[in-house]
Amino acid sequence: MNSSPCVILFGAGASKYSGGLNTQPPLGNELIEKLAERFPDTWGDRWGIKIESFIPDFEKGMTELIRVMDRSGGDYSQYLRDLARFFSQFKIENPSENYYYKLITDIMPIIKQERIVLSSLNYDCILEDAINQFIPIYKINPFTNPIGPMVIKPHGSCNYFIEMSNIHITERAMTTGSSAKINGTPICVDRMDVDQYCKPNMFPPILSLYDVYKTTMSGNNVISAIRKHLALILHNAPQIAIVGVKPIDHDVHIWTPLKEARGNLIMVNPDSDGMCEEWLQKYRRGKKDRLINKGFKDSISEISRALYTSILPSG
Repeated sequence: MNSSPCVILFGAGASKYSGGLNTQPPLGNELIEKLAERFPDTWGDRWGIKIESFIPDFEKGMTELIRVMDRSGGDYSQYLRDLARFFSQFKIENPSENYYYKLITDIMPIIKQERIVLSSLNYDCILEDAINQFIPIYKINPFTNPIGPMVIKPHGSCNYFIEMSNIHITERAMTTGSSAKINGTPICVDRMDVDQYCKPNMFPPILSLYDVYKTTMSGNNVISAIRKHLALILHNAPQIAIVGVKPIDHDVHIWTPLKEARGNLIMVNPDSDGMCEEWLQKYRRGKKDRLINKGFKDSISEISRALYTSILPSG
C-alpha cells in the first residue's frame, strides 16, 4: 500500500461555488471588473490597457500589462497589495452550507492521520476558514509545522508576507519591474490583519501575478520552494482529486507533475467544454483516472469515497 498522502487540489471554481460565503469570489473572466471598481487608481487605470484585454482571459491582459509596466519602469507593489486586500474579504458565514467544510467533515478521520494534503491555487483563505471551523486555534502557516492538515498554495496567498526585518532584494530594485525579486523570511498573518500589512511603506504580499508565467516578485524563493514541494507530493500521491481547476499547459508547475503523477486522478468539472476529457486522453491514456461531470457540491461523496479507498483499501 502506498503510504504517501493523497492530495486535493482546489482552484477558483471550488471557491466561487463553495457556498455559505459572505460574498462570492469571481472567476478569472470576472475578476478585472471587480478589481477596477474597487481599486480605480491601480486596476482601474491599468496603464492604459483596455479592460477587454482581460476578458475572457485575465492572464493575457495581465501579461500585456506587465510588458507595458516593465518598459516604463512601473512598480507592481500596489497591484499586489490591492489583490491581497480584495481576496482577504472572502469568508465563510454559514459553515453548514459550505462545501469545503462538508468535504473536510467527511475526510477528517484521514486528515487526522496526516494522509491528506490540501492544495489551493487561490489567493483567498476560504479553505483555511473551513479548517478553522474544526480547529479554532488553527493558524495556517506552511512555513512552520502547522496545527492541522498541510495546506500548500503554489501561487501564494493574500495573507503571506515577508518579515520586514529580513529582506533581500535581488537583481534590480523593486520599483523597476518584474525582474526584481524580493526574498526573505516568510510569515503568515490572520486574514483579518491583511490591511495593516498592505501599507505603502511595507513590502508587497507573497503572491504570483495572475499572468501567463505566474511571475513572482515578492517571496520568489518561498514560492519556488512551495512549488517544488508540491510537485514531489503530486508525483507520489496514490490519489489526486482536482476540483474547480481546468487544464492550462503553460502552468507547468502544476500540470507537468499531474501528467507524470503515479497515482490516479479524479477531475471534477461540471462544464461540457471537453477540456478535461481532452487533457486526460492526451496525457493520461491508460491510467485509471476518472472525470466527474458534476459541481463541487454533488461530488463530495465520490471524492471522499475515492480517498478512503486509496488510503484504506480494505475498509
